[in-house]
Amino acid sequence: GDQQKMLALNVHPAQDKYGVDMRGDAVRYINNLESDSEYHRWSPYLQEFLYGVRQGNLRMIKKNTYHVVMCGDPVQPESIRFIKAANNFILKSLAVRVGLLLVAGGGPEVDAKKHAGAALVRTFKYIEKKNGGRAALRWLVAFYDEHVDGPLTASLVMEDVESDFGEAVLQQIFAEDAEEDSLRRVRPLTSVFL
Repeated sequence: GDQQKMLALNVHPAQDKYGVDMRGDAVRYINNLESDSEYHRWSPYLQEFLYGVRQGNLRMIKKNTYHVVMCGDPVQPESIRFIKAANNFILKSLAVRVGLLLVAGGGPEVDAKKHAGAALVRTFKYIEKKNGGRAALRWLVAFYDEHVDGPLTASLVMEDVESDFGEAVLQQIFAEDAEEDSLRRVRPLTSVFL
């Protein structure tokens, strides 16, 4: 099922490789096994690792022991599959902390009103700040599901933002000095080519 789909994804693209400083705020974590109420029934004790578990399963421990960080441009088909897989991890309550590193191509000078990737990164950051990472991920997956046919464009993102949140939020997200763009502009300093 989902494991086979995940294993079939191309995790070694022939493009440039990045090294990311995971201590910074570039990785946007969607869940937190230690503090989210969804995991409150899980054991908080690391001693659970000493007990047997079925092969291929992860021990349900209320600790951020296992991490999956998915990195990519939010308009690329491979990245979209990774983002949808991340959503499935959350929906199925897997014992994994899920993080996204959304990198819009084109560099920090790209105009989010014209570049779909930059528009999606800004929108994701805004929703995450206002409503949390899960809401931002749900919005992103719903956006992909709604626009499954045809290319993703900045105008599609802006139309969806306006219909979902209103004109005032649209203006706030896509303003020249928007706070949501600061993370994308800092990213080249926290990521280095290998």
